[in-house]
Amino acid sequence: PIGNKYMTEITGSTLARFRDHEIEEEGKSPSTVKKYLAMFSRAINKVKSEHNVPITLNPVTQITMPLEPPINDRVLSKEEWERLLKVCSQKPPYFMKHIVVARETLCRRGELLRLRKEDIDWIDGTARITKTKNGIPRTIGLSPLCLEILQSLPETPDGRFFPMKTDHQFSSYWRKVLRDAKLKGEFTFHRLRHQGATDLAEEDWTISELSAQGGWKSLASLKRYTHIQGSHLAQKMKKR
Repeated sequence: PIGNKYMTEITGSTLARFRDHEIEEEGKSPSTVKKYLAMFSRAINKVKSEHNVPITLNPVTQITMPLEPPINDRVLSKEEWERLLKVCSQKPPYFMKHIVVARETLCRRGELLRLRKEDIDWIDGTARITKTKNGIPRTIGLSPLCLEILQSLPETPDGRFFPMKTDHQFSSYWRKVLRDAKLKGEFTFHRLRHQGATDLAEEDWTISELSAQGGWKSLASLKRYTHIQGSHLAQKMKKR
């Protein structure tokens, strides 16, 4: 509905109601709503400076931005990881244990669900990720374990390694895995991407290498995904 308003009708109270509605009734995250408000702010500044629309004050500056929750730095211990793999091997679909290869690739869930045999260069050990969140395709490296896992999966009619009708259907399966694995704290499938980034950072991958593998375009984004553990830092200090 806010899109049907004239720019001059948008006030601080209008945006505050929009903010609260999106979070409380639509269930959007604070981070997402902040991005919406930033988009509004940019549009308003654009028409102020270039189109002579009589706006003296950007109303976005009048409201309080949503507070984002603390960064979730949850990573799995070795015991938790083994428990997760065990439960995955017992749960449908047949590839549930194999799709946790997300930790090896740093791929997003949707990128893995769309991955096809034709995207793999078995000789070079790479995968072409054609459809990404930021719209920029990338080519990633595949570990020997990842190549072994992909080669072990059966052929499918459309060439996908992980055939699933919808993301929602996969989420339903994943919730059952988390329940039976009894993982404490929030651990979404997306956190496997965090886990993998942390693994590679602790193996001394450079920022440029991590960015290329995971598709991050800024250091700030990458920092949100790497959660170096204190125990790892202690081991590094012992080698000095």
